[in-house]
Amino acid sequence: MPYLHIHNIDLHYEVVGEGYPFIFLHGLGNDCSQTMEMYKPRENIQCIYPEQKGHGLSSCDDHITFDDFTNDIIALADHLGLQEFILGGISMGAAATIHTYLQYPERIKALILIRNAWAGETMNRENANLFIALSEALKEKSPEKLKESEAYKEYLLIEEETAVSMVGFFEEPAALRYPEKFARIPVQAPFESLDALKEIKVPTLVLANRQDSIHPFHSSELIHEAIKGSVFHEIACKKADRKGYYHDLDVYINEFINSLEL
Repeated sequence: MPYLHIHNIDLHYEVVGEGYPFIFLHGLGNDCSQTMEMYKPRENIQCIYPEQKGHGLSSCDDHITFDDFTNDIIALADHLGLQEFILGGISMGAAATIHTYLQYPERIKALILIRNAWAGETMNRENANLFIALSEALKEKSPEKLKESEAYKEYLLIEEETAVSMVGFFEEPAALRYPEKFARIPVQAPFESLDALKEIKVPTLVLANRQDSIHPFHSSELIHEAIKGSVFHEIACKKADRKGYYHDLDVYINEFINSLEL
Protein backbone atom coordinates (compact mmCIF):
# COMPACT_ATOMS: atom_id res chain seq x y z
CA MET A 1 0.00 0.00 0.00
CA PRO A 2 1.72 3.22 -1.11
CA TYR A 3 1.74 6.23 1.20
CA LEU A 4 3.11 9.73 0.85
CA HIS A 5 4.03 11.68 3.97
CA ILE A 6 3.08 15.30 3.25
CA HIS A 7 1.85 18.29 5.22
CA ASN A 8 2.03 16.37 8.52
CA ILE A 9 -0.21 13.55 7.30
CA ASP A 10 0.21 10.16 5.64
CA LEU A 11 -1.71 10.13 2.37
CA HIS A 12 -2.71 6.68 1.12
CA TYR A 13 -3.24 6.14 -2.61
CA GLU A 14 -3.53 3.35 -5.15
CA VAL A 15 -2.31 3.26 -8.76
CA VAL A 16 -3.88 1.08 -11.46
CA GLY A 17 -2.83 0.78 -15.11
CA GLU A 18 -0.25 2.51 -17.25
CA GLY A 19 -0.57 5.53 -19.49
CA TYR A 20 -1.89 9.08 -19.25
CA PRO A 21 -2.61 9.91 -15.57
CA PHE A 22 -6.13 10.39 -14.22
CA ILE A 23 -6.40 11.36 -10.55
CA PHE A 24 -9.87 10.35 -9.31
CA LEU A 25 -11.18 11.66 -5.97
CA HIS A 26 -13.80 10.01 -3.74
CA GLY A 27 -16.67 11.65 -1.88
CA LEU A 28 -17.16 12.74 1.72
CA GLY A 29 -16.90 9.82 4.13
CA ASN A 30 -15.80 7.40 1.42
CA ASP A 31 -12.42 6.04 0.33
CA CYS A 32 -10.69 4.79 -2.79
CA SER A 33 -12.84 1.65 -2.92
CA GLN A 34 -15.64 3.96 -4.11
CA THR A 35 -13.68 5.42 -7.02
CA MET A 36 -12.00 2.13 -7.91
CA GLU A 37 -15.45 0.58 -8.28
CA MET A 38 -16.74 3.54 -10.28
CA TYR A 39 -14.04 3.49 -12.93
CA LYS A 40 -11.42 0.97 -14.00
CA PRO A 41 -8.96 2.41 -16.53
CA ARG A 42 -8.86 1.21 -20.09
CA GLU A 43 -5.68 0.84 -22.13
CA ASN A 44 -3.27 3.80 -22.06
CA ILE A 45 -4.79 5.35 -18.93
CA GLN A 46 -3.30 5.21 -15.46
CA CYS A 47 -5.69 5.86 -12.58
CA ILE A 48 -4.42 7.30 -9.31
CA TYR A 49 -6.93 6.91 -6.48
CA PRO A 50 -5.95 9.03 -3.43
CA GLU A 51 -7.70 8.79 -0.09
CA GLN A 52 -8.05 12.39 0.98
CA LYS A 53 -6.98 13.39 4.47
CA GLY A 54 -9.23 12.02 7.18
CA HIS A 55 -10.58 9.34 4.85
CA GLY A 56 -9.78 5.68 4.34
CA LEU A 57 -6.24 4.88 5.46
CA SER A 58 -5.02 8.49 5.23
CA SER A 59 -4.39 10.30 8.47
CA CYS A 60 -5.58 13.78 9.44
CA ASP A 61 -4.63 16.72 11.63
CA ASP A 62 -6.86 19.35 13.18
CA HIS A 63 -7.21 21.24 9.89
CA ILE A 64 -9.33 20.04 6.98
CA THR A 65 -10.30 22.38 4.13
CA PHE A 66 -10.56 22.38 0.35
CA ASP A 67 -7.19 24.15 0.31
CA ASP A 68 -5.76 21.14 2.16
CA PHE A 69 -7.23 18.76 -0.43
CA THR A 70 -5.74 20.81 -3.26
CA ASN A 71 -2.31 21.01 -1.63
CA ASP A 72 -2.29 17.25 -1.10
CA ILE A 73 -3.37 16.53 -4.70
CA ILE A 74 -0.61 18.72 -6.14
CA ALA A 75 1.98 17.25 -3.74
CA LEU A 76 0.97 13.74 -4.81
CA ALA A 77 1.19 14.71 -8.49
CA ASP A 78 4.65 16.16 -7.88
CA HIS A 79 5.70 13.00 -6.03
CA LEU A 80 4.58 10.88 -8.98
CA GLY A 81 6.25 13.18 -11.49
CA LEU A 82 3.00 14.29 -13.12
CA GLN A 83 3.28 17.69 -14.76
CA GLU A 84 -0.20 17.43 -16.28
CA PHE A 85 -3.13 15.10 -15.59
CA ILE A 86 -6.87 14.56 -15.84
CA LEU A 87 -8.56 15.36 -12.53
CA GLY A 88 -12.01 14.17 -11.52
CA GLY A 89 -14.13 13.28 -8.55
CA ILE A 90 -17.52 12.51 -7.13
CA SER A 91 -19.38 14.84 -4.74
CA MET A 92 -16.73 16.26 -2.37
CA GLY A 93 -14.16 14.98 -4.85
CA ALA A 94 -15.83 16.96 -7.65
CA ALA A 95 -15.76 20.08 -5.49
CA ALA A 96 -12.07 19.50 -4.69
CA THR A 97 -11.44 19.02 -8.42
CA ILE A 98 -12.90 22.45 -9.24
CA HIS A 99 -11.06 24.06 -6.32
CA THR A 100 -7.77 22.58 -7.50
CA TYR A 101 -8.23 23.65 -11.13
CA LEU A 102 -8.94 27.25 -10.10
CA GLN A 103 -5.59 27.33 -8.28
CA TYR A 104 -3.51 25.23 -10.68
CA PRO A 105 -5.09 25.47 -14.15
CA GLU A 106 -1.77 24.84 -15.87
CA ARG A 107 -1.50 21.37 -14.33
CA ILE A 108 -4.86 19.98 -15.42
CA LYS A 109 -5.72 18.61 -18.86
CA ALA A 110 -9.43 17.95 -18.31
CA LEU A 111 -12.06 17.74 -15.56
CA ILE A 112 -14.61 15.04 -14.68
CA LEU A 113 -17.31 16.19 -12.23
CA ILE A 114 -19.73 13.55 -10.95
CA ARG A 115 -22.83 14.07 -8.79
CA ASN A 116 -22.03 17.56 -7.61
CA ALA A 117 -23.11 18.42 -4.07
CA TRP A 118 -21.98 22.05 -4.23
CA ALA A 119 -22.71 24.80 -6.74
CA GLY A 120 -20.38 27.42 -5.31
CA GLU A 121 -22.07 28.06 -2.01
CA THR A 122 -21.99 25.72 0.97
CA MET A 123 -24.19 22.64 0.94
CA ASN A 124 -27.87 23.45 1.38
CA ARG A 125 -29.13 23.77 4.95
CA GLU A 126 -30.82 20.36 5.21
CA ASN A 127 -27.79 18.49 3.90
CA ALA A 128 -25.27 20.41 5.99
CA ASN A 129 -27.34 19.97 9.15
CA LEU A 130 -27.61 16.24 8.58
CA PHE A 131 -23.83 15.90 8.29
CA ILE A 132 -23.27 18.10 11.34
CA ALA A 133 -25.64 15.90 13.35
CA LEU A 134 -23.77 12.85 12.07
CA SER A 135 -20.46 14.35 13.18
CA GLU A 136 -21.73 15.00 16.71
CA ALA A 137 -23.18 11.50 17.01
CA LEU A 138 -19.98 9.87 15.69
CA LYS A 139 -17.95 11.64 18.38
CA GLU A 140 -20.05 9.79 20.96
CA LYS A 141 -20.23 6.61 18.86
CA SER A 142 -24.00 6.82 19.24
CA PRO A 143 -26.29 6.05 16.29
CA GLU A 144 -29.19 6.80 18.60
CA LYS A 145 -28.02 10.38 19.05
CA LEU A 146 -28.13 10.81 15.28
CA LYS A 147 -31.62 9.32 15.05
CA GLU A 148 -32.85 11.58 17.83
CA SER A 149 -31.54 14.76 16.19
CA GLU A 150 -33.91 17.23 14.55
CA ALA A 151 -31.78 17.22 11.41
CA TYR A 152 -32.18 13.46 11.01
CA LYS A 153 -35.93 13.55 11.66
CA GLU A 154 -36.32 16.38 9.14
CA TYR A 155 -34.34 14.46 6.54
CA LEU A 156 -36.49 11.38 6.98
CA LEU A 157 -39.28 13.42 5.42
CA ILE A 158 -37.07 14.57 2.53
CA GLU A 159 -35.47 11.26 1.58
CA GLU A 160 -35.76 8.44 4.10
CA GLU A 161 -33.27 6.12 2.38
CA THR A 162 -30.50 8.72 2.48
CA ALA A 163 -31.12 9.52 6.14
CA VAL A 164 -31.06 5.84 7.11
CA SER A 165 -27.85 5.29 5.12
CA MET A 166 -26.01 7.68 7.43
CA VAL A 167 -26.12 5.08 10.18
CA GLY A 168 -23.69 3.01 8.12
CA PHE A 169 -20.89 5.46 8.93
CA PHE A 170 -20.81 4.10 12.48
CA GLU A 171 -19.23 0.97 11.00
CA GLU A 172 -16.52 2.96 9.18
CA PRO A 173 -13.20 3.23 11.09
CA ALA A 174 -12.16 6.51 9.42
CA ALA A 175 -15.54 8.10 10.20
CA LEU A 176 -15.08 7.23 13.87
CA ARG A 177 -11.44 8.41 13.91
CA TYR A 178 -12.10 11.73 12.17
CA PRO A 179 -15.78 12.65 12.65
CA GLU A 180 -15.06 16.39 12.46
CA LYS A 181 -14.83 16.26 8.67
CA PHE A 182 -18.58 15.74 8.40
CA ALA A 183 -19.20 19.04 10.19
CA ARG A 184 -16.43 21.09 8.60
CA ILE A 185 -16.53 20.24 4.89
CA PRO A 186 -20.26 20.77 4.11
CA VAL A 187 -20.19 24.36 5.40
CA GLN A 188 -17.27 25.36 3.18
CA ALA A 189 -17.63 26.77 -0.31
CA PRO A 190 -15.19 25.16 -2.77
CA PHE A 191 -15.37 28.17 -5.09
CA GLU A 192 -16.64 31.70 -4.66
CA SER A 193 -19.49 31.62 -7.17
CA LEU A 194 -20.61 30.08 -10.42
CA ASP A 195 -18.99 33.05 -12.17
CA ALA A 196 -15.62 31.65 -11.10
CA LEU A 197 -16.27 28.62 -13.30
CA LYS A 198 -16.12 30.81 -16.39
CA GLU A 199 -12.34 30.64 -15.89
CA ILE A 200 -12.34 26.91 -16.68
CA LYS A 201 -10.85 26.53 -20.15
CA VAL A 202 -10.25 22.76 -20.36
CA PRO A 203 -12.61 20.00 -21.57
CA THR A 204 -15.04 19.16 -18.79
CA LEU A 205 -17.48 16.29 -18.28
CA VAL A 206 -20.41 16.73 -15.88
CA LEU A 207 -22.49 13.71 -14.80
CA ALA A 208 -25.58 13.77 -12.60
CA ASN A 209 -28.57 11.68 -11.62
CA ARG A 210 -31.97 12.43 -10.20
CA GLN A 211 -33.52 10.97 -7.01
CA ASP A 212 -30.49 12.09 -5.01
CA SER A 213 -31.03 14.88 -2.50
CA ILE A 214 -27.41 15.00 -1.31
CA HIS A 215 -26.31 15.66 -4.90
CA PRO A 216 -29.05 17.85 -6.39
CA PHE A 217 -29.43 17.40 -10.14
CA HIS A 218 -29.80 21.15 -10.49
CA SER A 219 -26.35 21.75 -8.95
CA SER A 220 -24.76 19.82 -11.80
CA GLU A 221 -26.94 21.65 -14.33
CA LEU A 222 -25.74 25.00 -12.96
CA ILE A 223 -22.11 23.90 -13.13
CA HIS A 224 -22.55 22.66 -16.69
CA GLU A 225 -24.13 25.96 -17.72
CA ALA A 226 -21.30 27.94 -16.11
CA ILE A 227 -18.46 26.00 -17.76
CA LYS A 228 -18.46 26.94 -21.43
CA GLY A 229 -18.31 23.92 -23.73
CA SER A 230 -18.71 21.33 -20.96
CA VAL A 231 -20.36 17.99 -21.76
CA PHE A 232 -23.35 16.98 -19.66
CA HIS A 233 -25.00 13.56 -19.30
CA GLU A 234 -27.70 12.27 -16.99
CA ILE A 235 -26.77 8.89 -15.55
CA ALA A 236 -28.84 6.19 -13.89
CA CYS A 237 -29.58 6.55 -10.18
CA LYS A 238 -27.41 4.13 -8.20
CA LYS A 239 -30.18 3.41 -5.68
CA ALA A 240 -32.71 2.54 -8.38
CA ASP A 241 -30.45 0.92 -10.99
CA ARG A 242 -26.99 -0.01 -9.67
CA LYS A 243 -25.98 -1.89 -12.83
CA GLY A 244 -27.12 0.98 -15.05
CA TYR A 245 -25.26 3.48 -12.90
CA TYR A 246 -21.89 1.76 -13.32
CA HIS A 247 -22.57 1.13 -17.00
CA ASP A 248 -23.26 4.82 -17.61
CA LEU A 249 -20.12 5.87 -15.73
CA ASP A 250 -17.98 3.50 -17.78
CA VAL A 251 -19.47 4.58 -21.10
CA TYR A 252 -19.44 8.34 -20.55
CA ILE A 253 -16.03 8.56 -18.84
CA ASN A 254 -14.36 6.46 -21.52
CA GLU A 255 -16.12 8.36 -24.30
CA PHE A 256 -14.92 11.64 -22.81
CA ILE A 257 -11.33 10.50 -22.25
CA ASN A 258 -11.16 9.09 -25.77
CA SER A 259 -12.18 12.50 -27.13
CA LEU A 260 -9.15 14.17 -25.54
CA GLU A 261 -5.86 14.76 -27.33
CA LEU A 262 -3.54 13.03 -24.88
